[in-house]
Amino acid sequence: MKNFKIPKNLIKKFFNALGYDIIRANNNPARTLLGLRNLPIKTIIDIGANEGQFARYICKIFPDAYIYCFEPLPEPFEKLRRWVEKERKSKASIFNFALGDKEGTFKMFLHYEHTPSSSFLKTTEICEKYYPFTKSQTTISVKMTKLDNWIKSVSNLELEILVKLDVQGYEDRVIRGGKEVFKKLKHAF
Repeated sequence: MKNFKIPKNLIKKFFNALGYDIIRANNNPARTLLGLRNLPIKTIIDIGANEGQFARYICKIFPDAYIYCFEPLPEPFEKLRRWVEKERKSKASIFNFALGDKEGTFKMFLHYEHTPSSSFLKTTEICEKYYPFTKSQTTISVKMTKLDNWIKSVSNLELEILVKLDVQGYEDRVIRGGKEVFKKLKHAF
């Protein structure tokens, strides 16, 4: 039997009919980070770092970038601290406080079963229905500052900054507290 080749467009149509799409790996948004991978990122600001899940991932993509991580919860912060001490040492700074639009100490809802969903905002009944792990919670006091106030204390901040913001519905307040910083950014994620 001669070499039999199935045309690429037939393979693609077959998988499309099954509900799948075939794309080149180099065009996959998970791999390209929607084009961010090609940018000369020098500084990463991870707001809502939790245990450092995003930080670990993004530092593999931008190994020479300096990362600033913000996490107000004590236990996730401790895990983040251990990772920084082991892996990033002189390429990271971590902060055990929240960023928002106010200065001071405020109550935060700590979700025991799933700390990444903890928030300054109270969970709704619908949230608790669809995400039952948010029901087990308590309030804890955490410190908060504004991004614009914090940035004044940083002397070696290199341009080409990437900001990752994941604060469970509190993003608008972080942005309000960082208007000057966000005006200067080229990249936010």
